[in-house]
Amino acid sequence: MVFGLKDKILFESDWAIFFFVVFFFISILLHEFIHAFIFAKYAKKGWRSVKIGVLWKKLTPYAHCSESLKRNEYILAVILPFIIQGLIPIFYSFFTSEILFLIYGIIMSTAAGGDILIFLMLLRVSKKSKILDHESECGFWVINTEN
Repeated sequence: MVFGLKDKILFESDWAIFFFVVFFFISILLHEFIHAFIFAKYAKKGWRSVKIGVLWKKLTPYAHCSESLKRNEYILAVILPFIIQGLIPIFYSFFTSEILFLIYGIIMSTAAGGDILIFLMLLRVSKKSKILDHESECGFWVINTEN
C-alpha cells in the first residue's frame, strides 16, 4: 500500500473534482498574497508599494513591489509560498500517507518553479545588495550598495 491508495478512489464525484480545481485557483491567489504580504512587511510604504494582478497575455498571476528590498527580505518573499504551499504539504503527506497533500504539494511546488529559479539566482547576489522587483517580467534588478 502506497500512500493509502489500496482500494481508494481519489475523487468520488464530479463535485470533488470541481472543488479541487476551485481550491487550486484559490491557492494561486494565496501564493501571490504570501509574496505581497512579505513585500508589504519590508517595503517602507507598505501595501502602497505592492500590486497583485495577472499578466493576461501570459496567463501569469503576479505580486509586484515597486520598492527595493534587502536581498534577504526579497529572498523570503520569493521562497515562502514554495515552503508553505509546496514543501510543508509534501512532508505532511510523508507522515500521514495522505495522497491529496502530496498531490497538492507537488502541484504548488511546480507552480513555484519561477520563484525557485529566482531564489537560486539571488543566492549569487551579494547580501549587501538591494533588490528591485522587475515591473513586467519574472525577475529582478540588483542595486549594488557596496560602494
